[in-house]
Amino acid sequence: ITMWAVERKARRTLFLKLSRPPRELPPPPDSKKSATPASVYMGTPLPAVRPAELASSVREVVRRHDECDALGAARLLDAIDATLEEAPTPAAVANELAVAGAVIAEVRARKEAAIEALRLFDEDHGWSGSLNVLGSCTRFRREGTSGHMTLRVDGVIEGVPLADVAAVWREAGLFAEWLPSCVSSKLLRRSGRVDVVVYLVLSVLGLVSRDAVLHGYGVDCLEQLGKILILARSVTADEMPNEAIPPLP
Repeated sequence: ITMWAVERKARRTLFLKLSRPPRELPPPPDSKKSATPASVYMGTPLPAVRPAELASSVREVVRRHDECDALGAARLLDAIDATLEEAPTPAAVANELAVAGAVIAEVRARKEAAIEALRLFDEDHGWSGSLNVLGSCTRFRREGTSGHMTLRVDGVIEGVPLADVAAVWREAGLFAEWLPSCVSSKLLRRSGRVDVVVYLVLSVLGLVSRDAVLHGYGVDCLEQLGKILILARSVTADEMPNEAIPPLP
């Protein structure tokens, strides 16, 4: 994508007349259609948890989170919330919630991120253009007037077991061998099966280098949706204070 942007800028510099006013971007695609409700991905809500099982259910939320079952953990957390809305929180349960506070916040955040990702790949409205390269289709859409752009790449990998595809994310040290624009990569931290922090250095035509730290994790939706997600986002040093970020080469 970055190489495409550099090429596009070079073409405009070389071939467009300076006196020609810049062409305005087309308006964002119509995205007034209602988003797919979260219940489509979450399934039927679980019944409220019995008061006697609240403490053990909180611990089960933590276990499911550690097993990358983000949506399963979120469904159980919703059931716990439904019980707590109807009655005061027992002291033992309040203690469990306090101990698991960071995990519970992460469960809620991963639920929202997973639903957003599932919507982006399932909904066809709001996307513009398409570029077909090597069997994959790339589309984009802009979010209002903010200037933010979301890219979507659809493709099929044939003859490769799903476990092998998921395992690629764990091999951060080999990204530089597989990705042409990746100069170096390093696994900074691994928690559980596919919860990792990765450091990457990307180079554009050997002229410009940029580095990034990505926190990525897996979301197992096989039982509910027949899918596995790997979600990653860029993080700052403040968000990962205990990680030693290598110097830019």
